[in-house]
Amino acid sequence: MNSSDLFEFFKQQLKTWEIADKNYKALENQNEKTVILDEYEYKIQYNPNRVFSTKAKIDKKSIESRKCFLCNSNLFKEQDSVNYKSKFDFLLNPYPIMPMHFTIPNMKHVDQQISPYFTDFLDLIVDFPEMLFMYNGAKCGASLPDHMHFQAIKQNLLPIERINADDKNIKCIYAKSKEFIYVSTLEYRSFLILESDNKLGMKYIYDKIINQFSDLYYGDYQDKINLIGKFINNKYRIYIFPRSAHRPYQYYSKNDNSIIISPGCIDMGGVFICSDFDSFNRMNSSYVKSILSQVSMGEKKFQKFIDNFKKQF
Repeated sequence: MNSSDLFEFFKQQLKTWEIADKNYKALENQNEKTVILDEYEYKIQYNPNRVFSTKAKIDKKSIESRKCFLCNSNLFKEQDSVNYKSKFDFLLNPYPIMPMHFTIPNMKHVDQQISPYFTDFLDLIVDFPEMLFMYNGAKCGASLPDHMHFQAIKQNLLPIERINADDKNIKCIYAKSKEFIYVSTLEYRSFLILESDNKLGMKYIYDKIINQFSDLYYGDYQDKINLIGKFINNKYRIYIFPRSAHRPYQYYSKNDNSIIISPGCIDMGGVFICSDFDSFNRMNSSYVKSILSQVSMGEKKFQKFIDNFKKQF
């Protein structure tokens, strides 16, 4: 399967699945606004169809009491799939955030964890170079933490993709051969950018990063990271967002500063999804900064990670 096959699958699903076609058309007229924070652009999208994901309960009791809608036996009757390497299935997401939006579940009902499937993530990136692939940890954006899955959208739709090594708030902490690791210097938005022109090199620097996260998170790192990956200029590029919280305090607030938002990859990448109109109206640059500072790894902990990482070399 290649990108052309995937795009044709997308078109066919819209022809045969009425509710999905309706939701993708509605997305074309969705309310959206732009806010600027420290010269960076953030998009705010009002998307009421995302309320299920935004308010998803991920405690053990809630998970055990509902069906998994990523398992083949529980798919919508109109929902088809395209298999990838006899391990994952591409599914059209019927409640999209972007004009083309896929969910890519493992064929088996296994927990959401990245380590056993990181090389699959890299394969997806290079096999579908027009697409952007995402992994949400079980405690930072995955509404179905009991079933391993990735998501995919088209490239160049997230503001984070415009941030690269030349950015004034990015510094290099590792450069060897053709592998590079960069970190954000913004105190409220901790993230890394990994680059390599080969799979083995990317796996090497990723493992080095993850070893440090494992120490900081006491082994719980897989639940608390978001990954965004793409293939660009014949290189793998992966953005890693280490997290400190699943949701900001505004999510739980009952007063006038309530913001119903549950950040995952797309939000961390610069497009904040609001499932209710009041939250959409309230969102401004101050709220963006507040939310990012709460859910991102804190400045001191991130600096500790950087210092510990450098000691390896």
